[in-house]
Amino acid sequence: MNAFDTLAPDYDLTFTHTTIGRHLRERTHAALMTLVKPGDHILELGCGTGEDAIFTVGLGAHVVAADASAGMLATAARKAADAEITFVQLDLNQLPQTFTAPLFQGVLSNFGPINCVVDRTALAAWLYQRTAPGAFVALGVMPPLCAWEFLWHAAHFEWAKATRRQRVSGFWPKGADAPVEVRCPSPGRLKQDFAPYFKVERLSPLGVLLPHSAAYPAVERRPRVMRTLLQWDARTATMPWLANFADHYWIVFRRSA
Repeated sequence: MNAFDTLAPDYDLTFTHTTIGRHLRERTHAALMTLVKPGDHILELGCGTGEDAIFTVGLGAHVVAADASAGMLATAARKAADAEITFVQLDLNQLPQTFTAPLFQGVLSNFGPINCVVDRTALAAWLYQRTAPGAFVALGVMPPLCAWEFLWHAAHFEWAKATRRQRVSGFWPKGADAPVEVRCPSPGRLKQDFAPYFKVERLSPLGVLLPHSAAYPAVERRPRVMRTLLQWDARTATMPWLANFADHYWIVFRRSA
């Protein structure tokens, strides 16, 4: 069983349809609207339950949505029954050289699949071979330091949790055949990993001012506080330096000629 199979049935309930989940999706979807053109061929890596694939098809693109989890793919396929999306099971740590398709005009990977990749340079080279000149690669990635998470756990003397992003650790879902090793590269580190194949075009923090999971229930009970935090978080989109302290960051690369 893939580590993420156990998450698939409840993922939309616990993240996608939450106030913060919707806010973060809206921000990344707004960014996708500036990148995707009708008729583009888009590859999504780690498609999860299909939210971004469905949105991208709605922009007029042709989408190949890939995930290592059969459970996630099954959930996504049910949700996208009326959308023309090609779903493919693909492990980012075992990239198939036989993977063939028209050259993609864009690649999308949102909310952490890149954090599960052991060799990001190999992934960049693999994507370079399968993208057209000028193609974009848009990634939502967890950085090594989330300010909210660190401060919350440090205040509760939970040092292991406060510093867990700085370590390679097994992913937690019980029942998985093998834990997933999670790595949290900084934007600078990811830039190095993707050079010389891709150049950074845009960088934005995601969720730098929003409570992480442990603090979320306390903030959700205070709607006015939540609304204020959501408004302020949206304003950080033009502050790339905050990407180093956010829950995730959104980074857009362009393929070199």
